[in-house]
Amino acid sequence: MFVSRLEVGQSVTAPLGRDRGGYLYVIDGEIRLGDQTLGTGDAVKIYEEPDVVIAASETSELIVVDVPLTYTPVGIWAQ
Repeated sequence: MFVSRLEVGQSVTAPLGRDRGGYLYVIDGEIRLGDQTLGTGDAVKIYEEPDVVIAASETSELIVVDVPLTYTPVGIWAQ
């Protein structure tokens, strides 16, 4: 899980590993993700992107949850 507060003009890279994806939620503010602009309350599913560059258009707070793209049962669920 990755949580960030960015000031106007700041950017950050959220590295997603191989076979990983992400869920990004904009808590407050406005960000640019590639060629898309996302604002407060917007969310996006991310996959097939090794590094996600997030740039703040205004002061923003966001969360990125790193998740596996495939489910591998473990423990009692593997039976």
